[in-house]
Amino acid sequence: MNAYRLAICEDDDVTRKELHSLCHDILTEDGIGHEIMEFLSAQELERVLTEESDPFDLLLLDIKMEGMTGMELAQLLRRRGDRVSIVFITGDENYLPEGYSVQPIHF
Repeated sequence: MNAYRLAICEDDDVTRKELHSLCHDILTEDGIGHEIMEFLSAQELERVLTEESDPFDLLLLDIKMEGMTGMELAQLLRRRGDRVSIVFITGDENYLPEGYSVQPIHF
């Protein structure tokens, strides 16, 4: 059985590490083999997504980042036909209408 692959794309070090720890704890508790990769920018994650076919089961994307935002990456992926599951990381409700246009599984 393949490991569940999760990408965390968050430019804030503290938040990224907390998300990693939380996801690791939940998946471990449920007995799910997993691999979690961290990315500091949407551009870095986009390069990996372009180079590998179906590399992740779930993307946790920060919406507001320097350069390409998580929202822009999600829009790009959907235009390409990529149906990977996405959870947006944000505390700003102003992104809800735009965010649902790319069909995330959660905010």
